[in-house]
Formats: sequence, structure tokens, C-alpha cells
Amino acid sequence: MPGRSRRRRPAVGIVAPAADAEARAVADSLVQRGAEPRFIDFGGFPDRKTGCLGPSLLRYGGIDLAALGACYLRISGYNWPFDSPGCCASWPDRYSEYRDFLAREVAALSFKECLLRLLTRRLPVVNPQPLQELHRLKLYQYHLLGRRLIPVAETVAGNDARELLRFARRAAPCVRKPIAGILKTRLLDSGEELRLELTSRPICGQRYLPGRTIRCYVVDDRLVASGVILHESAVDSSVAQRGVELIELPSAVQSQVRAAARALGLLFSGIDVQHDARRNRYAILECNVSPMFANFAKMSGVDVPGALADLLIRLAGRRRGPGG
Repeated sequence: MPGRSRRRRPAVGIVAPAADAEARAVADSLVQRGAEPRFIDFGGFPDRKTGCLGPSLLRYGGIDLAALGACYLRISGYNWPFDSPGCCASWPDRYSEYRDFLAREVAALSFKECLLRLLTRRLPVVNPQPLQELHRLKLYQYHLLGRRLIPVAETVAGNDARELLRFARRAAPCVRKPIAGILKTRLLDSGEELRLELTSRPICGQRYLPGRTIRCYVVDDRLVASGVILHESAVDSSVAQRGVELIELPSAVQSQVRAAARALGLLFSGIDVQHDARRNRYAILECNVSPMFANFAKMSGVDVPGALADLLIRLAGRRRGPGG
């Protein structure tokens, strides 16, 4: 109608490389719903991309971030600049290069951290920068969930071999898991091998719950999917995944899963639950701040990226208000 302003398409930021499968799935879902995704990729900073912060400036990669309606923080980005297989052999020659890299990276990381924190103060961000720390704070997750009487897998952590072995004997069988990082879960070693490992890193010892590993996705306090991960490994469900079997969890467990996301302040989370088949009990293993979901959606048929896109559009709409 003449004189009537057209409603603009909501612009939604996705902090991730455009090649990331999860980010791409959300972007496609946003486009299907009439929104405009904008990728915020820190991979090229500072050599190929520019950013600027100031009293009235919040720009990165040519995008006015303050003008976005909402944002999903998927991957803030950290690129190790050295070729790992050859790094050790050439280490003496590259040491000065490494020192220069560290000096530059301190400034780059500080800029990115400040930008992401300021972004959170200007617009709705799904799983903002402070919550990203939960990636490496599994033990703190267990503490927060336990305080709210949400069942978690029994865990002892540290580098005291004596205490870990005592726990392993009491709670056998046990697995060892990384406190942070990408090392795979395996059965807890005993004796000298364990003692040697503990001189280089602390680990988690966790009671092994034989049974099914269930991945749940919570979006804005709604459980949108729960499915058994079908995999080849006897211990680690992330190894050789071959499918998903959708299930409906008991109502009490559904409530616990949703309560776990709320307890950690997560608008979106992939929550791993273990079903102890012997005792018919459920325990939460981890709440993932930035979970993988593209393959789950393909294997299960559940539109997880669409649910996340709907949330981002709702948040953008609240910020714009009824006039758009």
C-alpha cells in the first residue's frame, strides 16, 4: 500500500566460517524463512579482514554488527599457524616465528574477545562469549548441575593417581576422559601407564554406564529431538557413528535435560545423556555449548537447524520491535 513501509528482512549474524556444516545449515534455514544470514568469520583476522571498535563503532569484515537483529556464536575461531607434523623437526628454525606469532595473537585474541562481549551487550546472542568457556569447563558443569540435583555421571578428576585408582576400584568399570580438548574416551588404565600420563595432564575418571548414549537438542527451553547414537565403539559414542534412532525420553528425564540447559544459561545445547541399562537410570554426560547437529538432522530427519533459525528470527524480531 502507498505510504506503508516494507518490513525489512531480519539480518542474523553467524559467528563461524561459511564452510562450517552447522553454520551453513542454519544459514540455509534462515534464508528459507526470509531472513538474511551474515557470516562473521574470524579465520582471516587480522591479515585478511578488518575490524574496528569505538564509542559508535562495532564493525567487522565490512558488517555493521550493531545493525544485526540477533547472532549465533558457533565458532569464534583459532587457527594454529604451524604445520603440526613438521613442526617438531623444524622447531629450532621456527622458534622466533612462533614467538612473533604469540605476540601478535595476544592482541588479536583480545580484540576478538572484546568485540564478542560488546556484541552481546548490543543485541541478543545465542550462547554468547562468556558461556563459550563451558567448552573447557566440564567439571564446573557437573558442579552446577549437581547443585540443582540434576543427575550427572559420577566423576573424579585430577592428577592424583592414588585417588583416581581408588575411585576406579570403587566405581568399576571406569573410563578416562579429557578434562578439556578432543582426546577420545577409553577405559581407565591402571598402574604405571596412568601414573606417567598424569605427570603431563590431569584427567577425568568417570563411572562407566553401559547402555545407550542419547543426544538431545534443547532450543529455547524446548526439547526438539532426542535420539540414540548408533556407533561402533564400545565406549566412545563419537567414534564410527552410523545412525540415529529417535526415542521419546521419560517425562522426568525430559525435564532434567531442559533444566540442565537452563542451569547453564544455554538457549541452545546438544546434551549427551547416558542410559544405564542395568539400573534403568539416566545421567547427563555433558552439555555442549556449540554442538554438531548437521549429521544428526540428516540421519534423523529432525530439523534442528530450522529450530535454531526460528529462535534467532524471534530474537531479531523482539529487538526490532513491531515497526521493523
